[in-house]
Amino acid sequence: MCKIWLQKQKNIEFTTTTTNGDRNQIIPKEFVKGLSQVNWPGRAQSSKLDKYPGITWFFDGAHTLIIIIIRHVWTGLKII
Repeated sequence: MCKIWLQKQKNIEFTTTTTNGDRNQIIPKEFVKGLSQVNWPGRAQSSKLDKYPGITWFFDGAHTLIIIIIRHVWTGLKII
């Protein structure tokens, strides 16, 4: 829905046509600066604390079961 709105209201394109006629998905130039500067703490974040040097802490603001399962695979650890 957002993609369609941006295309219709702001004339932002998400595809480009190559010389042989293929359509490719692109990141609009209007998005590049923001995406390159974004800092989203709490998403797929890991940290070590001096107080607990043998532990790597994994943080993710997940709110759904599927994301919790994916993070289980990401950390390679058991869900406790």
